[in-house]
Amino acid sequence: MDSGLLALGFLSLAAGIFFAANDPPNGYELSVYTETSIRFWVGVSVAFMVALFVTFTAGQLWQRSTALLLAGASTVAIAGLPLVRGYRFYGSNDSLTHLGWARDVLSGTTEPETLFYPALHLLTVVFHRLTGLSPERSMMLAVLLLTTIFLVFVPLSVRALTDSYDAVAIAVFSAAFMLPITNLSTHIHAHSFTQATMFTGLLLFVFFVYVARSPSSALSITPIDLLLAVVSFALVMYHPQQAANVLLLFLTVSVVQFVVSRTPFGIAEPIRSQRRFYVPTLVFGAIFFLWTSRYELFFSATEYVTTTFLQFLLGSPGPIGESVQSQGASLSALGAGLHEIVFKLLFPSLVLSLIAATLMLAALTGRLDGRLGNRNAIVLYLTLGFVPITGIFVVYFVGSISEQYFRHWGFMMLLVSVLAPIALYRLLDGLSGRFSTPTLRAATVGLLIVLLPLALLTVFPSPYVYMPSQHVTDTQMEGYDTAFTYHNQSLDLVGVRGGPYRYSDGIQGVAAAEEEYLRGVTSENMSRLPETEGAPRYLAFSQFDVEREVGAYQGLRYSQSDFSAVRSQPGVHRVSSNGDVELYYVSSSDADSQESADGDGSESAA
Repeated sequence: MDSGLLALGFLSLAAGIFFAANDPPNGYELSVYTETSIRFWVGVSVAFMVALFVTFTAGQLWQRSTALLLAGASTVAIAGLPLVRGYRFYGSNDSLTHLGWARDVLSGTTEPETLFYPALHLLTVVFHRLTGLSPERSMMLAVLLLTTIFLVFVPLSVRALTDSYDAVAIAVFSAAFMLPITNLSTHIHAHSFTQATMFTGLLLFVFFVYVARSPSSALSITPIDLLLAVVSFALVMYHPQQAANVLLLFLTVSVVQFVVSRTPFGIAEPIRSQRRFYVPTLVFGAIFFLWTSRYELFFSATEYVTTTFLQFLLGSPGPIGESVQSQGASLSALGAGLHEIVFKLLFPSLVLSLIAATLMLAALTGRLDGRLGNRNAIVLYLTLGFVPITGIFVVYFVGSISEQYFRHWGFMMLLVSVLAPIALYRLLDGLSGRFSTPTLRAATVGLLIVLLPLALLTVFPSPYVYMPSQHVTDTQMEGYDTAFTYHNQSLDLVGVRGGPYRYSDGIQGVAAAEEEYLRGVTSENMSRLPETEGAPRYLAFSQFDVEREVGAYQGLRYSQSDFSAVRSQPGVHRVSSNGDVELYYVSSSDADSQESADGDGSESAA
């Protein structure tokens, strides 16, 4: 029966992927979820249900392992939907700039070592040259690969810390939650910090293996030493800010080893039997500082954070959680609230964090299972390493030091993704004397069935969380390319909210970016463009802008009438349109009424 169910699960997943691949987008899609064929979601849902049932009921190990493979494949299929659906690109803000950097590296315009975090761009170039795929799809493939690394190495990390199959099985499904992705400061699209966080799953696994299995007396350089150094270097290349988080964790480990091994506490014995982590920490720190010290960005960012932190200590920064208060006000204007968005985006994270907290408390009080030996010390390392990272998150949030505090939350959720499965297994094991095994496994499946959809519903931004999809269409790229190529270069080209410089980055490369593409038009000026400062100039916007403002943001800043006003007011002339991107020439209020980009006032279709 279980074999038949597994066959059904894989066939359902394959059918869902087939239907999604044969349903390409017809234009900009505001939501990946609603625009993807319902047959895909049915296929994936069946695959997940089969995987859950077989994982916790099958009697043979190969069947349970195959069910876990099915769960992982289903998660990868969801994460790879933009590739499966045939999107031109996915990621409309930072992602387009990353795409531009990849183009610059590919063309030789930019040397990789001049970039602060070149790894994602180099991986994109490698995929492009190996597969012949476009730079856009090569970057999307690189993002999917790094997401898959997270999905693989979270369960492997749990396996390195426990002998329990059930804990590993729970880890496969907790990894499927993709907790580090919040759509606040971490994202499923090309975003170097997020990809660095996903890659950190591999580094944690190597760290666990190093500490748990390396003999304390080893003096020679082993393959695991070299692997740890290489992976550490790679993480710095993906993003130094995430590398700093991990370096802080490793420093905590070294301090704990130094201090605790010299105390009579019971936890000291497993720590004494472990190989010291001083040298890997020193090597990692050297790599980090040698790389970051080459860039002014490192010093300016450090100075800003330090100065703002000191102001926080002296009581002079802005209101507590200022940026969150601002976002809360915007949500209130939409008829929502912070409680709703927190529930939608963070509820699964909070549940697993509470579960993981029970394991951390047990580690601090010395109540972990003694059968795990020195692996208990690793749980203690992660528990204590959680403290400074949490402190940074709280200080950043309370002191309004930076709006990137959810980047640190993303790293914390990576640690939770490893600790929560072990904690949940430990809780279930503690209840095994009071409840039967089938009852406990049914409860586990029930918890996962509730949390998994809630987590996967927020992997991609959508109107469900008051955010637009990051879908970039062929017509967007072609329309903006036409606008950049044919507009009068002596005049500004502006956009909605911010200027269209991201598209300039993605299409022409960052090295060729134009200063004139940075500015945007406010909603108040959309109906009086010729009278505003800066005319004559050009205005370009796409269907993405309209759907974002009217659909996802529900007219909070720009309404449908604002966009309609552009098309109907005197002194504004449409220069080109391809059904997606529209380019307008805005004459000054005292200019000849029919002046256009080329002087003839004609309209053309790009």
